[in-house]
Amino acid sequence: MVKLNFGANRNLDHLPGDYGLPLIGKTAPFMFKNREFLLDAHKQYGNVAKTSVLGMRLVMLMGPEANEMLFQDKNQNFSTKKGYEFVSEMFEGGILLRDFEDHRYHRKIINNAFKKSALTDYLELMNPLIQQTVNNWGNEGNFLFSPAAKQLTLNLAATVFMGADGDGFGSDKQKISQAYSDWVGAAATPVRLPIPGSPYAKGVKARDFLNDYALARVDEKRGSTSRDLFAHLCRAQSEDGKFFSNQEVARHLMFIILAAHDTTTSSLSYLVGALGIHKDWQEKVREEAFSIEHESPNYADISEFNVMDMCINEGLRKYTPVSFIIRRAEREFEYEGHTIPDNSFIACCPGSAHYSESYWTNPYTFDPNRFAPGREEDKQHPFLFTPFGGGAHMCIGKHFAYMQAKTILFHLIRNYEIVVPENYRMKMKQFPLPLPKDKLPITFKPLRKSSSVKPRKIEVDKEVAVTE
Repeated sequence: MVKLNFGANRNLDHLPGDYGLPLIGKTAPFMFKNREFLLDAHKQYGNVAKTSVLGMRLVMLMGPEANEMLFQDKNQNFSTKKGYEFVSEMFEGGILLRDFEDHRYHRKIINNAFKKSALTDYLELMNPLIQQTVNNWGNEGNFLFSPAAKQLTLNLAATVFMGADGDGFGSDKQKISQAYSDWVGAAATPVRLPIPGSPYAKGVKARDFLNDYALARVDEKRGSTSRDLFAHLCRAQSEDGKFFSNQEVARHLMFIILAAHDTTTSSLSYLVGALGIHKDWQEKVREEAFSIEHESPNYADISEFNVMDMCINEGLRKYTPVSFIIRRAEREFEYEGHTIPDNSFIACCPGSAHYSESYWTNPYTFDPNRFAPGREEDKQHPFLFTPFGGGAHMCIGKHFAYMQAKTILFHLIRNYEIVVPENYRMKMKQFPLPLPKDKLPITFKPLRKSSSVKPRKIEVDKEVAVTE
């Protein structure tokens, strides 16, 4: 079924847990009921549990203390590169597949492309495209939000990351859009064999096409004054004045785009659906968006959108885009009285901490107030809320992700009331990323704007909110 890694330690029989069925292990519940799979294992076995998914025998370490140990990795015992070796063909050379000093060196250079000045550039590039796209959504009537959000984030990647025009990749738009789709599909498929015509083979071909596309443009970008991420990466330098090689730029750019647009689609899809259900929170977000008079937010505005932060965080808590963060142990270690062998796959499971009743009040409910000043349930442990990972490998695009999500929400919420079907309940598929199974059927109802001055309030028809 899968391309197994026989070099990893598979002798975990002494640990609590369950491998599941022969050959396929626990792959089915992992893919189709991921959240329930993690929470059930945590409840049944505690903070340490063995399992087998996608052909890998691994140790799940759960809870905020486990997150802290793995993310801080004070003894440099947990290799990300070896952990994700099973996707190395897809992501070779990217920041995901680098460890320790090599990772620190590359990350420090990449950070130049995510400084405040760079983020300000990206915001100025994305605002017009988001505004135009959201305006067009109002002409659609009833439509499916998730595919529309995915297309928007891909177009944003074209404009903000690649520096293409606002319509996407110009004459190459369709070809590159399909290549990214094939690449994502290959990264998620459990069958990792280059069988002609298979998703994995198509993904390898797509990866090569995207790599060549980027490589052909590095020298031009490096000498330009462009403000897109591609250009920032090309011009980024180490402390001793060294640039990334052309190939390094291409690999880092490809992985950043891949990591950014699908995860944003996931988090936005759940949040927009939740705001359609919970009209009280939709109105609070709207009031915040109308607290500024100008039609597009600037960087300072984005930083002050605290209600949006609370809602985004609650969505990320409930449906964390990446449910398993994989490492591999370089050396044997002890955790909670259990001996974990060297060379074992280790899975950090952020979602297990995100639903802990020891920390969160009614964790299954949508309650952004849990992140409000004075309550701040997420602050009870520094590694309790980790949707972006933590430590040296924390998602490098975290601040960009918040900025992009808040900018999309800003333009959306100032123009429309989000209307979902009557008595709607979101049912989420959870693999490879959480998304509404029905793609989120939605109607954007144009708002009747009041004539009052800043801060403005919007009149919307009052409806009874239903619970999720």
